Amino acid sequence: MKSAYFLTTEPGWAFATLRELRGLGVAARVAFYHRDSTLLAPATPSLESVRLLTAASVHGSLAEFGRSGRSDATRELARRLDSTRLKASVLRWLPLAERMAARRYSVTTELYGRTSIRRDELDRIVSRAADAAFPRWRRSQREGVRLVCKADPEKAVLGLQLYSNLGSEQDGRPGALRRHLACGLLTVAGVGSADSVFDPFMGTGTILRTAADRFGVQLGIGLEVDADAYRRACSRLAGRRTMLANLAFEDFDYASLPDRCRLVSNLPFGVRFAQVRTEALLRLLAREELRRSPGALLLSREQADRLTAKSGLTRKNVLVLGQPASILHGSAATPRGRG
Repeated sequence: MKSAYFLTTEPGWAFATLRELRGLGVAARVAFYHRDSTLLAPATPSLESVRLLTAASVHGSLAEFGRSGRSDATRELARRLDSTRLKASVLRWLPLAERMAARRYSVTTELYGRTSIRRDELDRIVSRAADAAFPRWRRSQREGVRLVCKADPEKAVLGLQLYSNLGSEQDGRPGALRRHLACGLLTVAGVGSADSVFDPFMGTGTILRTAADRFGVQLGIGLEVDADAYRRACSRLAGRRTMLANLAFEDFDYASLPDRCRLVSNLPFGVRFAQVRTEALLRLLAREELRRSPGALLLSREQADRLTAKSGLTRKNVLVLGQPASILHGSAATPRGRG
């Protein structure tokens, strides 16, 4: 019997994947590990019949180890990983895995915190177990079965990758949001097929494209001041129901927004992009047209500090490609005071 699905995402984003799981009817406890970048969800038929959107990669759990006395989880993995059981677990999950080259495998390891075993040692331990389990298999970094191990002192999990959402559907522009994180924002905002999505900082259109392709929204409305990014967005969103403008958000006619329109956006932040003024964002959030439905904003933690108390939104700290960030979500209250 399959034990659990081992789901990975960016640190802090596990709560978005949990929302997706709850929406799929997974009511059982789902454990978070590794700075909230790993979830262990019980294997259910409902998860075999859908492709999760908010996880970076989905794996079948092959082995799980926790701390035992003075021995941390990585040491327990080294001591207890059994090639016979590993083989049986791999063969149970293998029929669900995508894009498998025969008799080849790769190993990826990630460590968090001060573990008793280094990453290169952990890699060798997993590789030796795989070699013993499948002596005719050959290690290859480009194809075959992908074994993924994530560990910290409290929990070590080894899984077989079933599929990944880290594909090539990115436009290569610095700062572009990965598709599974866009799915996370849309899920946190509660977007459904009866909704429209408004992104006033759309960049090259990843959120709106994901909303159309994965959530089937009624309409995607996007604004972008950068002419080059706007042209790319128009190209990427061709054929989808959208209303796009090369326009600053302050100049938009908000009366044109439809009912059930949710504000979902990745605000500019980081070294490459100038932040939007907090006072201007507060005025945006105060607009009656945007307070009708919950939304979700991804922005810098520093700006989130200033917005949280005044916007009435709920805050969650996350990382995006190693950068500290925050998600503000929910329905905005009337802002108090000035930014």
